[in-house]
Amino acid sequence: MNAKTLIIGGGACSRNMAKELMQSGISVVVAGFKSTDAALLSIQSSPDAGDLLEIMDESQIRSCTGSAGQFTVEWVAAGRRIRREVQHIIVAEDTVRHVNGSLYGLKEGPRVVSISGFKSLMRSSSEKPFLTESASRVAFLTGLFHESLPLMAEEMMQAAMDLQRDAGVQAYVFTGNLKVAGDGLETLSRKAKETGVIFVKFTNTPPEITQAEDGSVTLTYPDEIIRQKCILRPDFTVLDETILPSPNLSAIAAILQLEAGPDGFTQADTVHRRPTSTNRKGIWAVGPARGVSSPSLMGSEIAHTALSIAFPEEIGSDTERKARIEIEQCVRCLTCFRICPYRAVELSPRPVISAAACEGCGICVAECPRDAIVLPISPSDGKVLKPMSAPKDSTESLRPSAFVVDVTVFCCSRSAVPARNMALAMGFELPGNLTFIEVPCAGAVSQSHLLEALRRGADGVLVIGCHGDNCHSSSGTLLAQGRLNSIRERMPALGVPMKRLAFRSLASNMGVEFSQIVNRFIGKLEPVGQNPLKIKDGGLKETEQRRR
Repeated sequence: MNAKTLIIGGGACSRNMAKELMQSGISVVVAGFKSTDAALLSIQSSPDAGDLLEIMDESQIRSCTGSAGQFTVEWVAAGRRIRREVQHIIVAEDTVRHVNGSLYGLKEGPRVVSISGFKSLMRSSSEKPFLTESASRVAFLTGLFHESLPLMAEEMMQAAMDLQRDAGVQAYVFTGNLKVAGDGLETLSRKAKETGVIFVKFTNTPPEITQAEDGSVTLTYPDEIIRQKCILRPDFTVLDETILPSPNLSAIAAILQLEAGPDGFTQADTVHRRPTSTNRKGIWAVGPARGVSSPSLMGSEIAHTALSIAFPEEIGSDTERKARIEIEQCVRCLTCFRICPYRAVELSPRPVISAAACEGCGICVAECPRDAIVLPISPSDGKVLKPMSAPKDSTESLRPSAFVVDVTVFCCSRSAVPARNMALAMGFELPGNLTFIEVPCAGAVSQSHLLEALRRGADGVLVIGCHGDNCHSSSGTLLAQGRLNSIRERMPALGVPMKRLAFRSLASNMGVEFSQIVNRFIGKLEPVGQNPLKIKDGGLKETEQRRR
């Protein structure tokens, strides 16, 4: 197997990613914004590398077209423009660190260093004697005036424990809200205490920190246990750091059309995607490009990504689940091009949906003003309008409603459908006069589908999708809510109560909540009465209420 993969980034993560891929015989191009990691260069010169590794220093990506399996990427390296076709792209840009000296009112110097600088000192055998002979007390400051990160808490505690154990120097960790939620951090904090590290935690009044002209630091603080004022003058003070995404990451994300999380890293956080997957098939975000994570977690991300590339799914094989544009109906309004969350619509020159990139969410089908897009599993397809059946291993629990109302429930396949199946498996009762319709995403439910459900006789229509921040297509939940609210605002003018339409969100493991949502919706409909618009024998049926 010899699939060309582009890795963007020139640090330790890209080096390990390249090594992992090369072990599977996958050829790699590494393009870094700065001089590439020396260890990666040594791999390139080794006999094992062969023709599998190509490195381009000080390069900047300029454009990217195509989709999974056939990306065309252009970048500039050493003043020349380079154009390559690659099958996969991995973003592995390193993070940047800022020393939090200003937060503590301290300046770096011989007695005040960052945690990165301190770790370098500890690794240098020539500097260890200086540290152990000149220091008897070392203070580590982390998370006193800001929220710390689990990774930073890990580095500070590990450094303090190593210093205490290996150098015999008394280590103090001054902290506010110490983040020990990461894997093994609670155990690490216990081991550090057993080694002799003293933790001083502040919940109310933080310590007063001053620095003399000679750079020495004094910490004055009230001990919250013994309730006495304490003063510590450490021989050495270690500052924590703020970890931020690479300044190049936003430009890379824009060119690759990737979604970014609120913290600026190149991956929106959703439980419905695989760990390193992005909103675009064939593009992964790994390690420091994905977020702040420990080295052990980064290793698992690299292994997962390498497996996904070495043993890929058959690209575009499931053609029945891919959207396609009917050319004769398309007016080139580019609505699909603008709204597709997976960037599966290409212009060549008219809009064309790439089967390799399409996730079959149905959002483009619902948004197309000309109904020019077809998706076999969309709500407009007769197969999907069939009521869902109960899971094979459960018996559907039905109960008659006190007031017989017919309700259509559109269920997202990733959240509402598993939640419904769980509710049935748990024995929760659901009204018997419900029609459940499975949709690939709540964003596939258009205004026409909502109105058609009412026109066909539903007394109420309920759409249940993912939580907004955990939608696989990112925008599906928001689009569904917007369409439903738009119709609700016009319903009073038509003499139709707004209660007949509702949107709710839940997670796939919320079976109890699914039952509650459906039953509460039914309860609100019962006082409203039946829908005055019902189709019977091809015409509108007037209810007794309308006849009066």
